[in-house]
Amino acid sequence: MRRKKMRENDHKEHNKTLYELLPPKPWSRDAAYAEVLTPFHDDEVVIDQLYSGRTPQTVQEWRGFPLVDIEARLVGVGGKIDVQDFVWAGLGDNLISDRLLRILHEESLIGVDACSVTLTNVEIGTIDLSEDPQYQPPKLYRLVAKGIVQRAPAQVAPPDPDWSLVLDLETWDGSDLCVVWGSWGLVFISQRLVDCLRRHSVRNYRVLPGHEFTVRGHRYIAFRTDG
Repeated sequence: MRRKKMRENDHKEHNKTLYELLPPKPWSRDAAYAEVLTPFHDDEVVIDQLYSGRTPQTVQEWRGFPLVDIEARLVGVGGKIDVQDFVWAGLGDNLISDRLLRILHEESLIGVDACSVTLTNVEIGTIDLSEDPQYQPPKLYRLVAKGIVQRAPAQVAPPDPDWSLVLDLETWDGSDLCVVWGSWGLVFISQRLVDCLRRHSVRNYRVLPGHEFTVRGHRYIAFRTDG
């Protein structure tokens, strides 16, 4: 327990800020994408569907919930299946390659977890490769954030109205991967994880920096909502 606490404190010293994790812009023309089939969810019910059918009431409860494996269909683009390190599947569904999972396991990261993905279909146009019994589908995993950061109180105004998503940095525990409490599709990563992705030349993502500011000594960070 003491070593874990020391490791978390080291992360806090290194991780001074957050970045929003987003799909590339413009979208990659060749990268395969996915559609999550089960459990289906949106921003309002993601926790009910993915975490044992019940919304957690505390951060500790969030971290302790068992993960639920999911099913998805993989869609190729341009006549091929180009599985990059991130395979985007929509709100809150960040699928990752087997290579990226190994990279994340090798790093001393906090708040990073993953669950298995079963590919029910692997499609190129009208052809479903999964119907071929000899076909070996790529291994994918759903990236799961165990860290939490909370929105700032409504009375905390950002320095610029275009930066309308304001997070309370004092509620962030230094986890390398976190979501916003109550807005589960918004994913943020630490400087440590940004450095890791860049060091390993990870593909098919972008990070959006925020604008940090303080109000009476309290630290906040604001993000643009246009993506």
